[in-house]
Amino acid sequence: MKSPYTLFVAAVCAAALLSIASADSPPETTFKVYFSPRGGTARAVEEAIDRAGREIRVCMYSFASPSIAWRLVCAARRGVDVEVILDEEENLDSRFSSARDLERNGISVKYARPPSRKGDSSPAKLHHKFAVVDGKTVLTGSFNWSVLADTSNHENLVVAESTELAARFLGAYAAAEKISRRRK
Repeated sequence: MKSPYTLFVAAVCAAALLSIASADSPPETTFKVYFSPRGGTARAVEEAIDRAGREIRVCMYSFASPSIAWRLVCAARRGVDVEVILDEEENLDSRFSSARDLERNGISVKYARPPSRKGDSSPAKLHHKFAVVDGKTVLTGSFNWSVLADTSNHENLVVAESTELAARFLGAYAAAEKISRRRK
């Protein structure tokens, strides 16, 4: 059996190690996961947009959701800096895309056209599906922001709270911005 002194020293050392570990560890990342159809994916996106206080960056392959587009417009009207990058081929001239609604309401929308590999005749796509809210909330997964993705398709959405993860996604956003342009 250990002496009371040994147990006391072990407890003090354990407490010290725990306090050091918690002081040096990055903040814990929290995750919420949603699945469609009808599993709350669009609602989770809308709620994250509604909570935005500073900025929203969206990088999306297909955007055909009037309700999510309206939430972005409302966010911009309350002073949130909203910028959107979409795949050019999927959104530029599509009658289903929400891009024109965003543009008409003053949202900055750019269209990305990634360069194709040499010798490849099919155009490359901006196939990202993510958003970063206030530099700390990341929304990502297979979920395109469209009515069909929410009501018919089998999709997934992960909402993560992490400044470190958000910084990585903002780096991907910056890279997409380099191959993007506004509508002519």
